[in-house]
Amino acid sequence: MAGLLALLAVLILSGSVIGSAAGLGGAHPQQMGAGAVQTRELAGLEIQYAPHWGEGDWRLGPVTLTGGADRGFPAGDEISMSVHAPGRTCEASTVTEGAVQSVTLTEDMSAPGCAITRMAPRDVTTVAISVTGTDGITRTSTIGNLSGSLAAFSGALLDTGRVMHGRADTEIVGQQNQITQVHLRLPGTPVSEVAGASIAVVLPGTGQTRGTVSTAADAPVRVQSDPGGGSLITLVTDQAWAIEGEVEVQALLATTQHLSGPDAPGALSTTSWTVTAEPVAPPPAKVDHALEPVSLTPGLEYHHTWTGGYSNVLNYCHDFTVTNVSEVTVPDWTVQFDSSLAPLWGANPQVPGTITYNNIETRAYDEHTGLWTLGAIHDWHRVLQPGATQRFGYCAERVPTPEPDPSLFEVSPVRVGGGDWHVTFTIEVTSTSEFYVPWSVEVDFADLVCPASLADKPLTLYENVSATPVEGSTTRYLIEGVPGDTQLVSRYASRVFTFAHYGPAPGWQLPCPEGE
Repeated sequence: MAGLLALLAVLILSGSVIGSAAGLGGAHPQQMGAGAVQTRELAGLEIQYAPHWGEGDWRLGPVTLTGGADRGFPAGDEISMSVHAPGRTCEASTVTEGAVQSVTLTEDMSAPGCAITRMAPRDVTTVAISVTGTDGITRTSTIGNLSGSLAAFSGALLDTGRVMHGRADTEIVGQQNQITQVHLRLPGTPVSEVAGASIAVVLPGTGQTRGTVSTAADAPVRVQSDPGGGSLITLVTDQAWAIEGEVEVQALLATTQHLSGPDAPGALSTTSWTVTAEPVAPPPAKVDHALEPVSLTPGLEYHHTWTGGYSNVLNYCHDFTVTNVSEVTVPDWTVQFDSSLAPLWGANPQVPGTITYNNIETRAYDEHTGLWTLGAIHDWHRVLQPGATQRFGYCAERVPTPEPDPSLFEVSPVRVGGGDWHVTFTIEVTSTSEFYVPWSVEVDFADLVCPASLADKPLTLYENVSATPVEGSTTRYLIEGVPGDTQLVSRYASRVFTFAHYGPAPGWQLPCPEGE
């Protein structure tokens, strides 16, 4: 059968079996010689290709043949396919073990060294199909015995008459440009012609994705009518396609090929186009506080001074300058801060009353990252000539109080003073932080005086601290400063104060008397 199929392909090419690039032909006995040759055309045969990208070009991939509704492929059918390109003819065949409607020809079904799955669609000029076994038709001709049914298509597999334009949507994710969607516009091609077709898109050297075109609006590969006429296919990529510079995108649309009827175009359409990655801003700089910018318009320098802010409150005002140190005019500029850091401590600048501005405005704010972008509000402040310096500022009026961070402050051991009838407790809190930070410490008075002396002599805790009893203990307290008084410390403001007293009797000092 392989020899017959190869011969059939040659006959097609020589005109003995008629087909055309625009249409499909069957075996026409009147053109096959002087014998009483009668072969039967395969009515309703369909071919579905699943091309893939390999070795720098599209390859046919597995080929699925579907028999006509009135026949299919009964058990014992031998199905053979011959694909011809200039100077090369490859074949594949299989035998059905049971009645099936479709069969798929894969690489392992091909003749050794000549797999149809590896052939490039753009090179193919002829496809021929032969089915033998159950029809029981054997005819004799001058070219030998012909059995079964034949179908053929003489012409390119690529449909050069179908116009297809591609473009890709990109977005910057992290520090990478990524392709998120691919769009294929087919002017003059109705939705009904591409619905159910398969599509493959590839970034050579990166990856490829494929899917089936659906009319469902939420499908990963969906088609709709193009307002400009024809069809518009959208494919949502199922993987992160990162791109740099210019990259070429390859796309292929495979519709079902019908080997029957007077007119049928090629089954495959391809297109390619170039996608250029957008410039990616450098990653935000690692900074220690929210007064140091994480990013600044190129060509500018930023300067600021910090004098400790307001006294004993988290609110503060901040002034800074930007200078154009480049040799070109900067038409607009921005500076970005990390508002999650001190001394903003996560303040949301978009909440009314949080920030007051001096000749600047919020350009953007990301609630997830805390990145806050500022720029000049007036045209005459936006433009910076070479060497020009402008001064700007803002005041943070509603700074939230952060949770105490033990790494930002130090509490010295509590000092105990006084006599037998009046004992005081003094605490000292220091910090190396440039900015005000809250503090807290857990104090167990039983570690400072004899526990027995506390039994019937209650402690008096002053209003300059907030003291919360620790659950399960009568002598342990969580001690915190009071807002507006002792709550905050910094390198510029330490706290030393007495926060409690009680009136014991003799025997309160450590070590405790024997028996206590």
